[in-house]
Amino acid sequence: MWSSIRREFSVNRDSLWQSGLILAGACLLGEGIAAVMMGIFSREPFFIPLGTMMAVGAAVVSGVIFPAYYFSCGYEQALAMGCTRGRFLAGSLALSLVHIVLMLAAATLAILADLGFYRAFYPQIYAAIDWTDFPSGGVLAGGLALAAAVLLCFGLFLGAALQRWGKRAFWVLWGICMAASFLSGPMVHLAKDSEASLLGRIAGSVGHALAFLPGMVYLCFAGAVLLAAGVFGAVLLLRGSIRHAV
Repeated sequence: MWSSIRREFSVNRDSLWQSGLILAGACLLGEGIAAVMMGIFSREPFFIPLGTMMAVGAAVVSGVIFPAYYFSCGYEQALAMGCTRGRFLAGSLALSLVHIVLMLAAATLAILADLGFYRAFYPQIYAAIDWTDFPSGGVLAGGLALAAAVLLCFGLFLGAALQRWGKRAFWVLWGICMAASFLSGPMVHLAKDSEASLLGRIAGSVGHALAFLPGMVYLCFAGAVLLAAGVFGAVLLLRGSIRHAV
């Protein structure tokens, strides 16, 4: 197992620093855009955490794309070189987890750099920030651990689906995401504006039923779905074959 982990790190080590460069570039770009916006469009300086937003976005995107790449594109090569499916899965999981943790840590550093930028150049903005709204260290660590688990399971599921079904899986998942993005808003408005319609009555009944459930139920349901997606991806890789690889 340790040899497989070392192999995955040696083969894909370049992607670690490349992701770091992408995140740093996104943060600097966001800082530059925020500075231009405050200098041109604002008479009084105000807080625009654009560098933080772009850094976090880059961390999330790289935390999904690169693990999906490990699990999909590295599968055929590993099996062709004599690696077992179990050893490949263990090595890719370790590499993906390290990658995600590094990206989240870099995003946290970008947040601190963003605050330091405003403290150095716009002290009046920094002094006006209400720090009581920011999470404590323990809450932040728990949130980062939860984010790492979400990204790892999602990357595992996506990579396994791409390895198993290729472009068909990509377009199906892309279509589901686009449909959920574009149809969720209109469907909610339609349900609210048409209470007398069948859709409005169904949405109202479901909303009233779900309102009585505690928040922990939603968290458990989301965790169960996430765990099921990760397990399903692991099963696909453990039962896959070279001829299914993209």
